[in-house]
Amino acid sequence: MILPVQYYPYECFQRIGQAVFKVVARSNLDASRAFGRKMISELLKFYKRLLVKKDPLESLKRFISFHTEYFKEVQSKSELIDSSPKSAVIKLKLTDTAKKYPEATEAFAWQLGGSFEQLAAVAEGKEIKLSIIKDPQGDFIFNIQWE
Repeated sequence: MILPVQYYPYECFQRIGQAVFKVVARSNLDASRAFGRKMISELLKFYKRLLVKKDPLESLKRFISFHTEYFKEVQSKSELIDSSPKSAVIKLKLTDTAKKYPEATEAFAWQLGGSFEQLAAVAEGKEIKLSIIKDPQGDFIFNIQWE
């Protein structure tokens, strides 16, 4: 049983995430991506400052900062590594512990990608394109472009 007033190590959430990915999403990465889109829509109801209308890049920067602050005890971090007015390259740098759960981390990466994609859309980016690449170190690179 998960209790809301209890602290749980991040590894617990990785295991839960892996189980949910296998059972609920049936190991479908597109389902993880769709969940990420839905999740950001729900987050924006409570954290309105994440969204900067007509500025997908600033919105993504705010989300990355929020995500880093919210999960500060987690060593895996998202960081903006390159950007232009119509694109962003974001790296999800994983810890060695996170890499022990490859299915869970890949599902999480696709969930995060869906969140980035939806946030750019809500910030009025058009024709959004997202690619997710796993680099040789096992980290994930998100390339997001919009008009």
